[in-house]
Amino acid sequence: MPMALLMVRANASVKVCHRYTRDLGMACSQADVLVAAVGQPEFVQGDWIKEGAVVIDVGINRVEDSSRKRGYRLTGDVHFDTAKDRASLIT
Repeated sequence: MPMALLMVRANASVKVCHRYTRDLGMACSQADVLVAAVGQPEFVQGDWIKEGAVVIDVGINRVEDSSRKRGYRLTGDVHFDTAKDRASLIT
């Protein structure tokens, strides 16, 4: 919520959604700037993202990965591989 308030103070139009928002993909596809803080690994899919949007993924999720020395890897809330081609900028 703090990011939404910062954006409102900068005169942006803000829509706050959660993972149970009806037709979340449609809501995401309308955003020029998408801030993802869902708490679920790779929840936001690339086809939800508007072409040229800026994506800020604040999620940090630990996912088991036996191919890694530690046995896990860190990933965000946005599915990076499918989102990177649609977003103009992505974290």
